[in-house]
Parts: sequence; structure tokens; C-alpha cells
Amino acid sequence: MLLRSYITLKLVRRSFFISFTLSLVFLSVEVFKWGALISGLPLKLLFPFIITFLTYFTLYFLPDGLIISSVSLAKDLHERMMDKLLFSFGISPLDLSKMLLFSTLPLFISSFFPPFFLTEASLNYAKEKLSLKAMEKLLREITPKVFKRFDSSILYIEEKKGDEFRDIFFKYKNFLIRSEVALYEGKGRFRFRDGVILFSEGDKYLSIRFKNYEINLLRFATPKKNEILERKSRLILLLNSLKLFILAQVGFFLALKFPRRVGALALLLIALNETTNLILRNL
Repeated sequence: MLLRSYITLKLVRRSFFISFTLSLVFLSVEVFKWGALISGLPLKLLFPFIITFLTYFTLYFLPDGLIISSVSLAKDLHERMMDKLLFSFGISPLDLSKMLLFSTLPLFISSFFPPFFLTEASLNYAKEKLSLKAMEKLLREITPKVFKRFDSSILYIEEKKGDEFRDIFFKYKNFLIRSEVALYEGKGRFRFRDGVILFSEGDKYLSIRFKNYEINLLRFATPKKNEILERKSRLILLLNSLKLFILAQVGFFLALKFPRRVGALALLLIALNETTNLILRNL
């Protein structure tokens, strides 16, 4: 009983620590990509996205964390010669693997239910909602004579006087607006005067001249739920939960049998796990 508690504590604590650390690394990359654009946003706007991001990727990387934890646990037992002591009492590697099976239950329970309400589609939705706020900040603080790029949008103004812009250029994918004067009314709404709209339709490029034209630039970034992505990401997270049992057993058992090949075993199992996820994503 004491041995099972020791294995469970080590396994659960290490697995969550590793998966949470990996999610923090991914969050740092995401924040770096956004740069100073979100630096001025209040914490109450950033907090929902950060929590959603960390929770999703902690669950996503949980199998990888479990692989590293199980093989490192076997290595710890070998280096302290506890494995030989246990074997001398008639406890085989298979018996230890069975103990590990029960030790993975807390990880399985904690990872099984979130996919029903938290998916990659939910994460993208939270990211797009945050991008609306970031884009509003960009529009209010845009510097004249500098091209500003945000996702698929490019914005340039020659002069700025309060909320009035002169010689404005806005491009979103194949849609382009060129105007001499634009009045910014807040929340992404622009009133253009004396300009032209250029867009492509098939192999043709069309242009429309206008005297007055109103548009909300934020509508190009309106959050939408992707049902296909939601189903795929839910399936991946649910399979990750089920894979916890298999990966723990295989990783721990093989590490006990081949303690000098712990690093190679961990890399092989992680590669197998991520390959499975990649195949599911591309179905």
C-alpha cells in the first residue's frame, strides 16, 4: 500500500508538472508572436484566454508528461536499487506495472471530462475574441506612416489627427480599401470618404469607387465555432485519456527491463503518441 502511494504521488505530480511546463512554453511562444499588441490589454481580458490555453495544452501534453514520468520513475527505482529489492521479495516488473495501472486513475479521471466542454475550437474561439480587443487597441494607437499587420489584415495611414485618418490603406486577404479620408468611430467602425474598393472574384479583379463608405474592420475577425475542429480535438483529448493507461504500462515496464535505454524509450513513445495525434488531425 505504501509502495502504491509512493508510485501514485510521484507519477501524478511529475506528469502534471511536465505537461503544465510544456503548456507554459507554448503560451510564451504565443505571447511572443503577439508582441506588444496585447501588452496594454487589462488582465481581466487576458485571464480567460490564458486559463483556457493552459488548461487545454496541459491536458494535451498529459500523455507525454506521463511517458517521461513513468520511465523516470523506473530509472529512480533502478538507481536506488529498489527494483532489485522488490524483485527479491517476489514482486515482478509485471506486478509493479499493475500498481502503476491504479496510479494512473487520478490522471485519467482529471483528463476525461474536460474534453466535453474544452476543445481546440474553444481555444481558437477565446483567441479570436482576444484578437478583437487587441485589434481595437491597434486601431486606436496606430502610428502614421507605419504598416501594421495583424493576422490577415494590413493597415496603413499617412496622417492622423485625433480620430480622423488621411490617406488610409486597409487590406484583408483579397479585399482592399484605399481612401483619402477616414473617420474612426470606435469598436472597429470606420467611415471612409473618397476612395476605392478593390477585390478579386475568381480570376478577375474588380474595383468600386465611392464617396462615402462605412465598414467595421473587426467583422473580419468575428469569432466562429469550427464544428469539425471541435470534434477532432475532442476525439484527440479523449483518446489521450485512454492512452494514459497504455503509455504508463508500456513505458514503465520497458524502463524496468532496459534501465539504460530510458531516454530512447521516452523519445520513441512520445514520437508514437504525437504521430497518432497528427494522423487524427489530418483525417
